[in-house]
Order: sequence, then C-alpha cells, then structure tokens
Amino acid sequence: MDRLVTEEKTTGVDGQVSGEILDMLRELGQLPVHGIGQIQSRLLEGYRRLGTWALALFMLVVVGSSFITMAAVTIVTAGLAGGLLGLDLPVTVLSLILLLVVIRLVSGLSW
Repeated sequence: MDRLVTEEKTTGVDGQVSGEILDMLRELGQLPVHGIGQIQSRLLEGYRRLGTWALALFMLVVVGSSFITMAAVTIVTAGLAGGLLGLDLPVTVLSLILLLVVIRLVSGLSW
C-alpha cells in the first residue's frame, strides 16, 4: 500500500512539472516576434543620435560581452561533455574540440 501511494505522489509531481513546462512553451509561442527588428533598429538609431562615440561604445560592449559569454558556455559545455562521456582530457582541449566541431557544423562544410 505504501509503495502505491509513493508511486502516485511521484507521478503527480512529474505530471505537474511536465504541465508547467508545456504551459511555459505555449506562452513563449504566443509572444509577438514581428517587432524585434524594429526595436533593434530604433536602439541603434538612438545611440547614433547621441554620437558616434556612443554607438561605438555600445558595439564594443556587445562584442566584448559576447566573447566572454561564448567562452563561459563553451567551457561549461566541454566540462559536462567530458564528465558525461568519461573523457580524460583537460577542459581547454575539450573546449577547443567543441569549438572546432561547432564551427565546422555552422560553416556547412562536409565531414
């Protein structure tokens, strides 16, 4: 009897989490996407009106932060891949391999 109650509680939690995830995906699907390009152009026009220095500073911050973000995501992904696949390589080597594979896939080159 206790086992049946435990199984029912576990199933209820899994079903609840799955339902919440589906609700979040449904809500994301209803977001208006058509105005994103217009917002971006208005933002860049606003920085350009402030002066070329403001636009250049904005671009510098965006590009600089994108490299930092890409490095962090690559290192974490390489660490997870090494741990899950049982690879005994340094994280830097795994990161380099991961970046080369992604560049190869994105560039459209065949193996």
